[in-house]
Amino acid sequence: MSHPISSLLTMKSFFYSRRRKTPSHAQFVSSMLIIVHLQN
Repeated sequence: MSHPISSLLTMKSFFYSRRRKTPSHAQFVSSMLIIVHLQN
């Protein structure tokens, strides 16, 4: 059961990281947000 907000953040961060071709900070933040969101 995936949340639309977290999946949107993941797609957004994935798009940004692909665009920059570097491991972006947004990807780390979004993954942390997803982990916290799943724990709650």
